[in-house]
Amino acid sequence: MLADKLKQILSERYISQADLSAKTGISRARISMYCSGTSYPRPNAVKQIAEALNVPAGWLTGEVKEIEPSLSVSKVARSLGILPQALREGLKKCIYPFGYAVFKNGKYKYYISPTKFAAYQKHDLKGYEKNERTRDIHVQKRSY
Repeated sequence: MLADKLKQILSERYISQADLSAKTGISRARISMYCSGTSYPRPNAVKQIAEALNVPAGWLTGEVKEIEPSLSVSKVARSLGILPQALREGLKKCIYPFGYAVFKNGKYKYYISPTKFAAYQKHDLKGYEKNERTRDIHVQKRSY
């Protein structure tokens, strides 16, 4: 199961085994054994591979049937307050932790994980709220 899923995702995203090895720190030979099905990775290696490929670890192991559907580039860009083209460029350059871009058949295809985007927004909003509170405290201190 894992071997088939791993080969599928590598093929769909035009990622070589060597590229995956470089992203994960797992040897090229070990990645090859995982892809051929001659060896099965330990749980921490499955997690590393899933994070590098931006897929749920459960999808690789067969526990999750499908990868969650992608969010729309235009909706996410609107939510972030940026232009869709800026988001696309960021996805191409791997700037955003919630998605990626793949060049296929002469054009880019974009994937944005709903789960990772929600976590990104929550983290970003916490930082914003903290900065707002800090600013309010400074304003109050100045008024005394």
